[in-house]
This record gives sequence, C-alpha cells and structure tokens, in this order.
Amino acid sequence: MVFTLDELVEYALINNPAVLSARKGVGIAEGAVMQADLLLQANPELESGSFWRGGQERENFTEWDVTLGQEFEIAGQRKIRRSLARDKLHAARATAADTERQVSYEVKQLYARYAFTKRLGQIQLQVLSFNRAILDIAEKRLAVGDVAEFQVRLAELEVQRAETERLIVARQLQASLKKLCTSLGLSPDCRLELRDDLRYRPVEISADECVRLALEKRPDFQAAQFERSSAMGELRLAQRVRYPNVTFFLNYQREEDEDIAGGGLSLPLPLFNRNPGGVHAGQSRVAMAELGVQETALRIKQEVQTSLEDLSLAASEVEAYERQILPRVAESLEAIRQTYLLGEADLAEVILLRKELIDAERGYLTALSSYYSAAFALEAAMGIPRLEALCSRPPLGKR
Repeated sequence: MVFTLDELVEYALINNPAVLSARKGVGIAEGAVMQADLLLQANPELESGSFWRGGQERENFTEWDVTLGQEFEIAGQRKIRRSLARDKLHAARATAADTERQVSYEVKQLYARYAFTKRLGQIQLQVLSFNRAILDIAEKRLAVGDVAEFQVRLAELEVQRAETERLIVARQLQASLKKLCTSLGLSPDCRLELRDDLRYRPVEISADECVRLALEKRPDFQAAQFERSSAMGELRLAQRVRYPNVTFFLNYQREEDEDIAGGGLSLPLPLFNRNPGGVHAGQSRVAMAELGVQETALRIKQEVQTSLEDLSLAASEVEAYERQILPRVAESLEAIRQTYLLGEADLAEVILLRKELIDAERGYLTALSSYYSAAFALEAAMGIPRLEALCSRPPLGKR
C-alpha cells in the first residue's frame, strides 16, 4: 500500500504509543468526573455494640445499641469539585490533542526527510550514470590515442566516488525509514511505500493572523488555561475546608427491657486548623498556572514568528532555484557530455562543470527541504493540520 502524508499522520494518530498513552490520561480524568458527580462523597457509618450486666443482687441482662451516621458537606464543596473535575478533564483532552499535534509534526518531518533523501538518491544515480558515460567516452578516446591514460583513471575514480556517495545516501534513506516506522508505532524493519507529493506551494499570511489562529487552535494553550481554572478550583476547595462537614446520626438502644431512640449531629470546631497551608499552596498554584498561561502564549508567538521567518527565507531560495537555476541544469549536463565526446573539453573541465550543476540540484533539494521543514513547523506552531488552505498562489511545479 502506498501512503500519502495525510494517511501517515492518520495512521500515527491511531497507533503511536505516546498518543495512546495520552488518551489513557483522558480516561483517568473521566473517572475523576464520575467520582466528583457522586451525590455524597462519604459512605454511611454504622456502629453497634452490646454489653452484659449482672451481679449478685440484680438480674443479669444484656443491653445493646446501634448508631447510623452520615457526613454531609454544607459549604458547596460538591459543586466546586464537579467543576474542578471537568476542568481537569478538558485539560487532559487538550494535553492529548497536543500530543497528537507533536506526533503529527514528527511524522511530517520524518516523511519529508525520507522523501528528500530519496530524491537525493535519484540525483546520485544520475551522477553515477553520467560518470559511467564519461568513463566509457574516455576509454574510447584512449583507444584511439586522443587522451592520456590518466584521464581514464580519473574517470574511474569519479565513478567509484559516485557509487560510494550513492551507498551513503541509501543508508541514510534506510535510517530515515526506520525512524518513521517507529513513530508510526510499527516495527523498525517494516516496509512502507510513500507517495512523494512535496512540491513548492507558496503561502501568504500575515504574522498577526498566524498568531491569532495559533492562540485559538493550539491545544497546549487551551490546556494551560484549563490548568489555571483547575488551580482556581483547588483553591476554592481548600478555602471550604474552613467550614466543617456535619455528621447527622440516629441511635437506637435497648436497655433493661426499654427501647431508647434518638439522634443528633456532630461537627469539628475549626479553631486550631483552618487549613492555612492548603490555602497558601492553592494561591501559589493559581499564580504558577497564570504564569504558565503567559509563558505558553509567549512561546507560541515566538514559534510562529520563527517559523514564518524561516519559511520566507526558504521560499525566496526555492523560487530563485526554480526560476533561474534548475531549468538550465539538465540541458547543461547533456551539453557537457557532448562537448567531451567531441574532444572540445578535457576531463577536469567536465568534472568541474558537472560538480557545479549537481551542486545546484542538491542545493535546490536543500532549499525545498528547509521550506517544508519551516512549513511543517508553522503548522505545528499554529495547531492546524495543513497549510494548503492558506496557499494563495498556484505551485510552480513539482520537482
């Protein structure tokens, strides 16, 4: 099966262990919500006892009593606890979504690395084929005494060098594929076929719009806001400790053939412990959470700005290659081969010119790789799946 980039991301979001673990965190938070929704947090308490009385001057008899008590919260703790549990659930969901965002970014970067390494391998094959053609021409010219033997040896050296570089790129391609398989939750020795559809797609969007979308979409910013709400809920809950819970009880006794029934209530007096430490810790958590929201917002703005700058620089470089440099490369390689065949240039000149042209191909790949690295980083910084919706100009063509 041939995977597109979107299919790879979708597969990773289903099978990546980090994503699955983050979703289990949502289940934990859902359990906390179920617990907070209980009408009463404490179970009833039942106490029972029996006593035997007897003596020489009185009749022996047994007396016993039963007490049933129930504790009640009277300061609105249940409402606060339910709100707190839901804030934590929203925070857990946002954290899971942020894990998905990070895994998506990782998969995109690994996909791009694999795709561009594969393209580099194709260039190396072209170089190898070109060098073998030059070697064949050199051997034919040597046979007729048109060139010195050292030119053949030099051509052989260039073939060997191209073969070595091809093998290095092949190893890099295999290593990038293993990393991609691991990120997908697959065995490192899995086999994947990827559809390479990475071509230059210009993007025009203002920095202010990017920041606005990022602050609206980024799940880690949403998680920070819910964490702040949770901290405020924990503070309110700590403050309610000052108000003691009330326990109501019913009592029944059997004493000397008499039935005695009664009831009452009990509550601790908050004279010595009004939970000052818990309140102080809660206030500190609120302050930390507020700083966390501010820090996350600043980090998001910085990530967006950096990605936009990198994207703009890479786009300028890619456009320069596509408009001015690449159209001449293929024609120039064939012209060089024909020139050497006709004896109008020596081998050293051919090697130098070929190196410059191949460097141009590699430079274009490097620029395009940098462009997509910045584009994927911008998608992650903005918390959006793809930038295609923001493309305002048609692509210049696939390379």
